[in-house]
Amino acid sequence: MKRVKVTTFEQLESTDHVEDSDTEFEDDYIDVRNAKRKIARKREKTSNVLKDKETDFNVINNLVNSPCCEKKCLSTSNVQTIQTCRAMFYKKTQEEQSDFIERNIRCNDASLEDKQLTFVLTGRRVCEYAWRIVYGIKRRRYYYMKKKCRSTNEDLDNSDKRCSQQYKSRQYLEAKSFVTGLCKRYGDDQPDILEIHLPSCLSIQQVWTDYKSSCENLGSPYLSYQRFYGMWIEEFPHVKIPKYQKLSKCNECVIFKETISKKLTKIDLGELKDKRRAHLLLQEICREKYYKHIKKSKEHPSMYTSVIIDNMDQSKTNLPRFPLHFKNETTLEKMHHHVTGVLCHGLNKAYTFTWTDQFSSDCNITLNCLMSVLGDVATENGGLPPTLYIQADNSPKDNKNKYVIMFLAMLVKMEIIKLTFLMVGHTHEDVDQLFSRISVKASKEKTTTIPSLLDLIKRSYTPQPIAKHIESLYDFRDQMAYPSSLAGIKNQHVFKLTKDGDKIFLAMKEWPLESAPYKTLELTNILQNLDMPRKVEPNMEKIGGIIQLMRRDLPKWVQNGKLNREDELWWIDYLSTLEKTRRPAPKTPLPQNMGRYKKPQHEQPAMEGNLLAAINNHIQTFERNTAVRIVTHRPRV
Repeated sequence: MKRVKVTTFEQLESTDHVEDSDTEFEDDYIDVRNAKRKIARKREKTSNVLKDKETDFNVINNLVNSPCCEKKCLSTSNVQTIQTCRAMFYKKTQEEQSDFIERNIRCNDASLEDKQLTFVLTGRRVCEYAWRIVYGIKRRRYYYMKKKCRSTNEDLDNSDKRCSQQYKSRQYLEAKSFVTGLCKRYGDDQPDILEIHLPSCLSIQQVWTDYKSSCENLGSPYLSYQRFYGMWIEEFPHVKIPKYQKLSKCNECVIFKETISKKLTKIDLGELKDKRRAHLLLQEICREKYYKHIKKSKEHPSMYTSVIIDNMDQSKTNLPRFPLHFKNETTLEKMHHHVTGVLCHGLNKAYTFTWTDQFSSDCNITLNCLMSVLGDVATENGGLPPTLYIQADNSPKDNKNKYVIMFLAMLVKMEIIKLTFLMVGHTHEDVDQLFSRISVKASKEKTTTIPSLLDLIKRSYTPQPIAKHIESLYDFRDQMAYPSSLAGIKNQHVFKLTKDGDKIFLAMKEWPLESAPYKTLELTNILQNLDMPRKVEPNMEKIGGIIQLMRRDLPKWVQNGKLNREDELWWIDYLSTLEKTRRPAPKTPLPQNMGRYKKPQHEQPAMEGNLLAAINNHIQTFERNTAVRIVTHRPRV
């Protein structure tokens, strides 16, 4: 920092030279940088200017006689009273002033819009105009606070005045409870992320409208849309109504959403909302019925078995598969490997079955996988339970067709078989969680062969799935091709097969409603004996071309370093096995070899002897016949 030495005229006369010492004239040095800096002018404090203006005698004296109401409340206050009140009010901070206004409005029935507000001032009731003038509150500020109190009917800062603790208002908690119930009834738990997706026919605005209507019907206050939206973001960040859904949408939900967004009359809009509410209620009932079956199978595994079966997206399990892709990989051939998943809730087990395009994606896959699971259930429990619940997708190719129903009719030895289908577009259940875990695991690890794929599946889910590869199938579909079969089952979603004596009945209804009756149809005359089924012949026309392409690209996979020598030898042997027309016998257990169901023996509870004796003695006291009579005593001497 540059410094300049300043000397006086007397010093210049008394000295002929400038001293080199810095300490002699240390106090005479001036910082040039600081000397050039301007000194800020201090502003006078204006905190009391407004207070002095509002408490001025002349200003108040002009307001005392101003008209306020019929009772002339303002004229009852003198200048000294107004000065005292205004001095007290303007002594507060801005936040304290707002709190003072709000508290006085709320304490004087601010929630009643049709009531004229009155305030207590020095022991007397005065009108709101007089109260506002006495405290010097501006008109715009007062009516802003009044409107805010009446519109929300909740604390503006959500703070408890008694203990200075944050709390949530009643309206906030009721809105939270409303959204929670909505998620439980209509929400879809996503299999790959921790999110809940509501039906596509809804929006946050429409959810708030339904919440508002329910509150108005009960006569209770409700949150504004802005506050409701803030509550949604704060409490339910995981609940989404996505514009574009990854899974399939319900056709009715799409129609409802598109129609509601149009300009409709009030009557048409009300009818449309009622139909949408009925649609959502129906899919909720379907889910509740499925969850009821799961609960029964877990509580009474010897009486009930509940299974759900579905197919996974094949693009996630093409082999070979790698987490990192290279440029030339798109030109190399991969073999499709399908995955069928089954969850058995009674045993708390998961099953996965892999298969290739040599088999058609039809009901034979479903029936062979189902029989494999039932065989495991029979081995685990020492026999099949009397009742089986099956939850399946609505696909007519795989599940919902006459062949599956006729095959299940042959299994009436289990006494009752109940087959249900969820509503189209609302079929995403717990089995999709299994597929999601497999997909996530496969995207992070290298999977080159079927053994590595089965090992990956076992490590991807809890409980550990039982993973099997299907090399051959029984042709149950061909066995069910009777001259007489079922027709018109497209719109039915609930099928119940029972056996009464020697007769077999099929009961059907469109939806699992308690009020809806079953339509019964006897199948005894069209069912035939279940013979030894044939094996399904592989589709060599389709699989043959894939085998040739895989053989062509196998050296390229090895050359790019994606497959090692062991993987190459496995693929050579595997492709040779697929070309063989003679396949091993299927490992699927046959129905005629599984044995009949066993009804569990219910043991009668035995009561301990001492408790039974005590109860019998107690009962005998009620059976006694006691006589009440008058007894005369001898007089005392």
